[in-house]
Amino acid sequence: MEQRIGLSNMQSVLLKMFMHDLPESQLQEIKELLAKYFESKVNKEMDDLWDKKGWSDVQMDTWSKEHMRKKK
Repeated sequence: MEQRIGLSNMQSVLLKMFMHDLPESQLQEIKELLAKYFESKVNKEMDDLWDKKGWSDVQMDTWSKEHMRKKK
């Protein structure tokens, strides 16, 4: 993974937007909003991949029972 020096574009924007302290309740609300936003993005990507690959619940059940760990 590439090591970043400095802030990401998102970090810069968020720092500028929130230059002042917020009450803990508002901070928690913002954390929840961000978590829900990224959760929706991941779910959309997984749904698209699921459809593209033609996976089914049967396939997912099969994968959940597989032993994937390799012995050294």
